Amino acid sequence: MIMNSEALMLALAFGNKSGGGGGGIVPSGTKKINITENGNYKSDVTDYAAVDVTVDVPQNEPTGTKEISITENGVVTEDVADFATAQITVDVPIHEPSGTINITENGTHDVSGYANADVNVPNPSTGTLDIAANGNYDVSTYAGVSVNVPTSGGGGDDETFKKIINGTYDGDFVNDDVISVRQYAFYGLTYVNSVSMASVDTINPYAFSECKWLTTANFPKLTDIESSAFYDDYNLVSINAPMLAWLETNAFYGCSKLESVVFPLLPNMRSGAFSGCTSLKKVDFLGSKNWTIESRAFSNCTSLEALIIRETDGVMPLNSSSGLSSISNLSVYVPDALVDSYKTATNWSTIADKIKPLSTYVES
Repeated sequence: MIMNSEALMLALAFGNKSGGGGGGIVPSGTKKINITENGNYKSDVTDYAAVDVTVDVPQNEPTGTKEISITENGVVTEDVADFATAQITVDVPIHEPSGTINITENGTHDVSGYANADVNVPNPSTGTLDIAANGNYDVSTYAGVSVNVPTSGGGGDDETFKKIINGTYDGDFVNDDVISVRQYAFYGLTYVNSVSMASVDTINPYAFSECKWLTTANFPKLTDIESSAFYDDYNLVSINAPMLAWLETNAFYGCSKLESVVFPLLPNMRSGAFSGCTSLKKVDFLGSKNWTIESRAFSNCTSLEALIIRETDGVMPLNSSSGLSSISNLSVYVPDALVDSYKTATNWSTIADKIKPLSTYVES
């Protein structure tokens, strides 16, 4: 409690009454008391006639601004008692997983802080466990694990997928729940005759590679075909993929019975895409001035009669080794307004006589 001047004067009066004149002493003069801190004070004023009290205690009102910069995650404690405001700057970087965790034991491992997990569990026994469906598996007694789950996001019964994995599945494969066909999922399944997947949007590398008796494929929602997805499927006659927007290298390499493809949204033609498709007669796609018909895209496509490019916004670049120049009966149909531009463009000029207005194309 702050002792103010009025309280001290009362103390003075009390002192004079009880002791003033005691021993014949008459109080005189003035005692100066300077109070500079909060607290309780006692001062002997019996010898003085007056007290001059100066109270110089600051009110201690918080003022100013304290700047607090937080740069790491965690609990941060800052003393802001002496400040009126706190300006907080939070500059904590978003935690992006990085590095690789090495897992060498069976069990559950926290991989939340890592971008990759390198699993290398040295089991003492021999043999390989084939895993054909998502789930939890005891691998403690196996030397290796072969994981080949052909779905991402549902569909199908375990028995079907087990047959796919061990190579015994034959006939037609129809599934409307699968949304992504994993890498090597149907690789080498000789006796699959046809596939139809209404919900698939992505076919990963080598997913249907070397399916020797696959004749037809139906993917109405397919957008991405990755590299070598149908590599060497030499009995494939047709594929339906009207939403296709990406085609990777060697996607249909060696599909020697494939006759016609129509991809209205496809802007690119990657290297080796149709290399060795000796029965291919028509390729109808969007094209793009921002993508190139790359090397070997049409290598050995000796039967190709019509290459149709429908994009109107500029000439699509052509690689000099695309294979088009060696096809004798080829006609290249481009938008009417771009015919002259194609005829004089780099590498297209070598087959200028094959370039024709799109308006003259007649469906055979």
